[in-house]
Amino acid sequence: MAMSSPERALLETIDETPNHESFHNLDVLFQSMGNVRPKLMMQFLQMCRSIKTKRLFFVFADRHAHAWRKYIDGTAIDLGSGDRMLVEGASCTSVTA
Repeated sequence: MAMSSPERALLETIDETPNHESFHNLDVLFQSMGNVRPKLMMQFLQMCRSIKTKRLFFVFADRHAHAWRKYIDGTAIDLGSGDRMLVEGASCTSVTA
């Protein structure tokens, strides 16, 4: 049976937020992700085409400040430009990596 790596599963879960996954569950998941492999995560982030997923990754990665976060180079990841809205009517703020 084929399975996703924890790093890919994390990005897949982020992609499901907020339509099929809650922000709370994503926050709890991030809390338990102390064993992320930074090189693999960088590869997945660079291949990822979803601006929403990449921006949310950095929001939660910065929030939880795991040791691996300092090895993820946000400047090497395309975060798009302009504001994004995840929830209708919510205020937007820019995310920087």
